[in-house]
Amino acid sequence: MAESDYISKYTPSRTDPELLERIFVQRQALLDDITDRVRDSANTGNKHHVLLIGPRGIGKTHFISLLNHRITQDPKLTKRLRIAWFSEDETITSFVQLLKRTYQILTQEYPDEFSSEWLDELLEQPPDQIQKMLSTELAEKFSNKTLLLIIENLDRVFDGLGDEGQKRWRAFLQQHPFACTIATSQKLFQGIQDREKPFFGFFAPIHLKPLIVRDAVELLGRFAQQQNQPDLTKYLATPEGRSRVRALHHLAGGNHRIYIVLSGFITRESLDDLIQPFEKMADELTPYYQERLRWLSRQQRQIVEFLCTRDSPCTPKQMARQLMTAENTISSQLKKLLELGYVMKSPRGRESLYELTEPLMRLASEVKDKREKPLKLLVDFLRIWYHPDRLAEMLQTARTDSLRKHLTAAIAYAETSPDPRLRAIQDDIDQAFENGDTEVLVTVLEEYAHTANSAMSWLNLAFAQAVAAHHVDAICSYDTVLKIRPNDVSALNNKSTSLLLLGRYDEALDCIDAALRIDPMNANTLTNKGLILSELDQHETAIQCYDSAIRVDHSFTNAWIDKSFSLRALGQFQEAINCCQQVLKIDSIDVTGWCNIGVLLADFHNYESSIECFDNALSIDPNCVGAWNNKGMSLHNLGQFDAAIDCFDKALQIDASDAYSAYNRCSPLFALHQWDTGFEALRNAFTKHPIKAQADAASQIPLIHKHSIGADQLRNHVQELISIYTYARALARLGDGLIWSLRKIANGLLSKKALVAWYDLWLELGAKHEELRIPLRIFRVGIEYLIYNDRRVLLDLIATERRILVQALGLEDKEND
Repeated sequence: MAESDYISKYTPSRTDPELLERIFVQRQALLDDITDRVRDSANTGNKHHVLLIGPRGIGKTHFISLLNHRITQDPKLTKRLRIAWFSEDETITSFVQLLKRTYQILTQEYPDEFSSEWLDELLEQPPDQIQKMLSTELAEKFSNKTLLLIIENLDRVFDGLGDEGQKRWRAFLQQHPFACTIATSQKLFQGIQDREKPFFGFFAPIHLKPLIVRDAVELLGRFAQQQNQPDLTKYLATPEGRSRVRALHHLAGGNHRIYIVLSGFITRESLDDLIQPFEKMADELTPYYQERLRWLSRQQRQIVEFLCTRDSPCTPKQMARQLMTAENTISSQLKKLLELGYVMKSPRGRESLYELTEPLMRLASEVKDKREKPLKLLVDFLRIWYHPDRLAEMLQTARTDSLRKHLTAAIAYAETSPDPRLRAIQDDIDQAFENGDTEVLVTVLEEYAHTANSAMSWLNLAFAQAVAAHHVDAICSYDTVLKIRPNDVSALNNKSTSLLLLGRYDEALDCIDAALRIDPMNANTLTNKGLILSELDQHETAIQCYDSAIRVDHSFTNAWIDKSFSLRALGQFQEAINCCQQVLKIDSIDVTGWCNIGVLLADFHNYESSIECFDNALSIDPNCVGAWNNKGMSLHNLGQFDAAIDCFDKALQIDASDAYSAYNRCSPLFALHQWDTGFEALRNAFTKHPIKAQADAASQIPLIHKHSIGADQLRNHVQELISIYTYARALARLGDGLIWSLRKIANGLLSKKALVAWYDLWLELGAKHEELRIPLRIFRVGIEYLIYNDRRVLLDLIATERRILVQALGLEDKEND
């Protein structure tokens, strides 16, 4: 990139619009929205007035430049619209000057329509006459067109106009509504905030958000593409590349301009030509920020100057200690600085952290106080972006004293300080953990693992990946841990769980056996082996593992709970209940223990007692989704359908992604004959949770048969069900559910005529669907078995189909295949 292009980034309005488009990130939707508002203003009488708010360097002029470019490239808009784009540093002290400057800009942009000679002659008149003539002329010129005013730093214009000028401008816009306005300001200001001011409520304020790490990666990647550096583009997308950008983000604070400046360093092989322009920029910014500091009180200025020395946000308590001032005084001044736009606040637990809104102010402060020393921002950047060995190589070839000075400082920093990336990443890990944002947590933990490359960092990443259900990635991370620490039982244990959840049972067993060879008396490992065996329906062997775990640690409740599941699968319900009761002896407030007893009691159809157990669980944890869901099922089985719906609704309020509650909610709705609501709930549940559709179909089909009134309604409901599954492209799951519904149909003791009619209806409505062809054949044989109670009818099916039907009907499979 040529130096002229590099410097032009500080003046986006003079930069090639195509380049601006290529490096534009984050705000595409907002730009589209503002363009639409201008278009609406041009084509209708509805005139929009927007104020874009953001600190210096946030990208306001870049945004405005692109807006102007897009508008001027639209032939339909250019016919209806004329643009007066005021320069960034306009000095206007009266309303008549505003009108004069507007007309003057129009003469420069549209000389055929607006006469500069006429304006020159008019300026010979007194100011009142000039104002009157300009008002009339502009009103006539825009009788069938719209004027777009683009005004940067609107607050300065308002200051120049004063109260009288603002009143006149507002009255003019009301009398002649031909203009729309897109303006910018670094902060909200009194002229639009004060209810007593003429422009109160006039502008739609939009606060421009700073870049987040993802945006910064995209922005730097676009610069790399612009410089035809595909390797750099790929590197920025890697965890290591992201970690470096994340550390830069803690320096830049999401400020677009700093990223644009630093992009020059990232995309250049040689930095000799870039240090000087950077220092020059810092020199040029210094007077501006010194002036801004002079606007503050002594105490406010002291706080801002303190924050200029900080690499990270800090609390009022930390500031009070360093400035030797009362904490309440600091808090009071911070509130004012927040309103003025000098600082921004971020919650962290019960505390609030403060930092500069404009990181460039820190840079200007360095230039003022440390002109003989290297700029810390540049030193930090060099330390973050380059490995210490690379810094040493660059020092050997540096051509300028300034670059050598900065490289030397960066090398010294690397020798005495830990990697700054780790601190930046850890801050974001803490924030993601506090926010409960699992996906962000996985991303930053991945960066930390690649940066630190320690067993613990990879193990933490694997845990987070497993929680986020990224089990394939988690297994890779566990493998990395095991390369560093081959005998890490925790990694082997948790890797086996991810393998189990992926259905890779043999690998899971091998993994858990490897862990047991290292530590054969580990209760958790023994229990995990039992879980794998349970998934393989080897419940007797699984129970042996659970018993071994209990012998190692009698109070290990997970072993008791998992043993109860295997006992339940073997039909040993009382023994399963005994296990759950043992859990409650160990821990009387164990929510899982109460829930499991409730489920077991429900299996015995003791629904009232099961509800008591679920209520006990909810008294301990009111947000236990499983307890609400299972209580709803028990209430449903008792015929208390409204109460059941309330339980499912509570579960979904706590966790909208809970598949069981979403599907189970449909059953009482059908029972209450709320068919439209029920089918809509089923459609929504299916959309969010298709994986559970098969099991749901098996329960919903008998309900539809039981609660439909008359043949016509039954036909409509089956047709609706087929329609839902057809739309979702999941008819195969409906077919499976149809087969598995046979057991509940059998329990209904239907007559032969009713069974035949039920099959005929499904054959009529489903036969045209290829996905239902095999399920309907199995369903037909199942109906015949229910009619004749003769296992010989099963022989009409091939062996694999026969096994499916035997399982669905709950028969012992004595077939000799």
